[in-house]
Amino acid sequence: MPVALPKRSRINQIVLATLEAVFKSSGYNLTLWGRPPKVLTYAPEPIWKGEPQIGNDIILGKFHLSDRYILTSVDPWSNDLDDRNASAELHKFTWIRDLAEAEDMATARERLQILVRDWITLNDAWSPLAWRSDILAERVSLWLEYYDRLFAASGKPFRILVVRHLKKQLKHLHRVIEFESDSVARFTGLKGLICGAMCLPTSSKRRSFLIKKLEREIDRQILEDGGHKSRCPSTHHFVLRRLIEIRSILAGCSYPVPTKLENAIGSMAPALRFFRHQDGGLSLFNGSQSETAEVVDRTLIKADSRGQPSASLAIAGFERFLSGRILALMDTGGPPPAGFDDSAHAGTLSLEISIGQERLVTNCGAISDGTDEWQNVQRTTAAHSTLSLENRNSIELLSSGGIGKRRPDVSISREDDDESFICTAAHNGYAGILGTTHSRIIKLSKHREQLDGIDQLIGRAGQRFDIRFHLHPAVSASIVQNGNSAILKLPKGGGWQFNSDGTDLSLEESIFLDGGTSRRSKQLVVSGETKAMKTEVSWSIHTLDER
Repeated sequence: MPVALPKRSRINQIVLATLEAVFKSSGYNLTLWGRPPKVLTYAPEPIWKGEPQIGNDIILGKFHLSDRYILTSVDPWSNDLDDRNASAELHKFTWIRDLAEAEDMATARERLQILVRDWITLNDAWSPLAWRSDILAERVSLWLEYYDRLFAASGKPFRILVVRHLKKQLKHLHRVIEFESDSVARFTGLKGLICGAMCLPTSSKRRSFLIKKLEREIDRQILEDGGHKSRCPSTHHFVLRRLIEIRSILAGCSYPVPTKLENAIGSMAPALRFFRHQDGGLSLFNGSQSETAEVVDRTLIKADSRGQPSASLAIAGFERFLSGRILALMDTGGPPPAGFDDSAHAGTLSLEISIGQERLVTNCGAISDGTDEWQNVQRTTAAHSTLSLENRNSIELLSSGGIGKRRPDVSISREDDDESFICTAAHNGYAGILGTTHSRIIKLSKHREQLDGIDQLIGRAGQRFDIRFHLHPAVSASIVQNGNSAILKLPKGGGWQFNSDGTDLSLEESIFLDGGTSRRSKQLVVSGETKAMKTEVSWSIHTLDER
């Protein structure tokens, strides 16, 4: 579940560039050494299980890393991987979960001992990737979680080596977490420090200090409605898992779990359900990936929160409409604040629709660790199921990542009645550069399988607009009725009809991006030119059974 990390602030970059010279010196390495504890005070119980077959593969030298990247090597540390996410996963030791489930546990322990010894030999001193705070913190947590199962029976010399290096890495992490990790990575760093503080002899003052830092970070990142400031469902999921892991560590050693932590998990779990389509995966807003239903299910089970999704995440800026087989999700928020916007997309008022367990209309999504060109393309307004004007983005996207000064204001009203779920939202992202505002009305019938929409533009005449509906790759589509309608067919959900009110409707190529995969797909595009002052385009999607 890779999550894009935010770019560090300019000040942090300057500080780190200065300190890296210090980190590389032999003198710095000496400052990290200290007397290791003889035993651990506590070893946490892992809460996420791996896959036995993948564990068997690791014994044979086959590593399943991020986004289906497979490394085949009995000595993985000697490989210079061309995928930075895969390199990060390798050094995080996330694969240890799979190794712990291997059928031959004795061989798994022997294999791990070799891998850990080799890693320590090659990475004893600081290096930019292996010692990056979030990678280091995840590695330390996993070594501690699997200490009893995989390390404890490996002989005293090896145990001493592991504990000594754990203390060394934690000492470095404590020094750099404030300025090296930010936003999402801060929770990973805090998890590593809290895990180390509970497992190794540590003063109660240090533990209290770390808990207070955790509470401040929760206040800084988690919104009142349970959403995360990034407005990305995958990032939301990632942070929720981190908080669940921290709670498990604290509860396991009988340390009081902060009320603020419990409340954050209790509000984020229903919000995660909010972002799910009926296939169990996540919606594709702001760089999110759909992920697997099984993984999301396990997260919600461990969250132990029975709260159901509301119709609105008003603060995070999303609306949800569910009637019969039709589920629609709409982005009704502005861009995330600075520091949380590096992977944000210009998808204002974009829409996703699923029919039962099949997705119909989606955003293009995001491919992790893609080229800069891919990263920029997937963030554009045209890559979302919304309206674009003059082929411009509704938000200013910076090529280096993040959002520029053009940050639109979004207004919204929700007025459901006995007949329909109704939402009206508008944004001024085009007002400054094109003198035009865009509003979208969504109306989902409570009694018929029909969703109606109206896109309205108020402003100058003669501007080209394109309203895109990106279709899931499983959807087959064809234009009918003199180009005013399209028939959409799902493998299981039957036939559906898309209608527009006389503007040009075309069927064009599109692409569906989901983590490490990309698939060809189609998009319906309603195009036209604005008229004087006000232009209104009506469209609808209904089952072919509705007449």
